[in-house]
Amino acid sequence: MLLAKNSTLSNLKAWKLYVFSVSVVLVLRFLYSYTDNESLSFLLLPTVLGISILSGYPAYTTPDHAFHFSHFNVLIERSCSGYNFWLCAYLVACLACIPYLKASKIKSYLYLFCLLFVAYGLTIWANVSRIQCAILARQHLQHQLDWLSPEALHQFVGAFCYLFLLALFYAVLILWLKRTKKRSALIQ
Repeated sequence: MLLAKNSTLSNLKAWKLYVFSVSVVLVLRFLYSYTDNESLSFLLLPTVLGISILSGYPAYTTPDHAFHFSHFNVLIERSCSGYNFWLCAYLVACLACIPYLKASKIKSYLYLFCLLFVAYGLTIWANVSRIQCAILARQHLQHQLDWLSPEALHQFVGAFCYLFLLALFYAVLILWLKRTKKRSALIQ
């Protein structure tokens, strides 16, 4: 069962929060089908800024509002935005936090809304890490892995980074929630 032992939430309240969280993700996922590079700039711009800072190379905006790093021949656009990761990170945060919520109904929903921003921060960090690792892997490992196409290497690095960071995020969040619960009531 998804609820932690001795949870203060009733099963019905918890399930309502789970349904709310999944509904938020479904609505946002539906809206994604109507997005373009410009509307995803809230994810793309911080990612590009982070990569520019780490690499020391600027990105140039393309006519369709994507970003091109000419030094690496890397294009960052809609499919690289991390939007789906953002939604997954939000769901992971909700699954971890809902059993620990001790707040009133309205506060519980506000906390779940705030988790969108926590997941957003993780998404920017994950995107910068994923793209930077893919660039480094392409520069330093492509010759040793000549049997692997650059696209496959990019996908492998991306999947590994995303899965690793999601698992790490969940583990750290659970550890923090358990420690916080021991010290005092988490959210009242």
